[in-house]
Amino acid sequence: MNLLIISKSFIVSESIASVFKTEFNIDKIKVISNFNEMPSDELNEYNFVFMETDKDNLIDLENICSYKNVNSELKILILDLGKNQSTFTKATKLGVDGYIINIYNKEDFIYIVKRIMRGKSYYDTEMVESIFNKRGELESIILTGREKEVFNQVVYGLSNKEVANNLHITEYTVKKHISSILHKLNLKSRQEVIIYYKDNYTNV
Repeated sequence: MNLLIISKSFIVSESIASVFKTEFNIDKIKVISNFNEMPSDELNEYNFVFMETDKDNLIDLENICSYKNVNSELKILILDLGKNQSTFTKATKLGVDGYIINIYNKEDFIYIVKRIMRGKSYYDTEMVESIFNKRGELESIILTGREKEVFNQVVYGLSNKEVANNLHITEYTVKKHISSILHKLNLKSRQEVIIYYKDNYTNV
């Protein structure tokens, strides 16, 4: 793994570098305080970015995320100690793989990094819950295009077979999408999906 750390804090950058060195197979680590310090031709060398962000470096966030279009293997983990909701919304829309607001202990951090490396996302529960009731904003951020299509069918009480026929996919695929939707929205059943929809849309 080639790791890029972006942080203005010496303590944060040194701590993160230490954990990665001891717990992961690291070939290269580079530490910078802002994106301007990074030569553009070098960024493609890295496949994992840890970035401490705040409302003042959103341009850096946009620049880093733009490289995911070039390098599909690039993983981005954001640390936001300020718990800024607008930054969280922007980051998830830009496609970051992980978003945390603190590092509570080493074991949890290692778990999060390993999860992201496996291609899974991780968003801090507190940040997710903070926007959970904003009229459907959550699903627009973290659901894939196909999951949104399934979501929009399920909220009207359609069966798996009906959804499959409407979207021209298999019932098995519908079940997989529904399972993912429940997990991402922290819901337990199709009925809760319908209730969620009614609670978050004023036109229902």
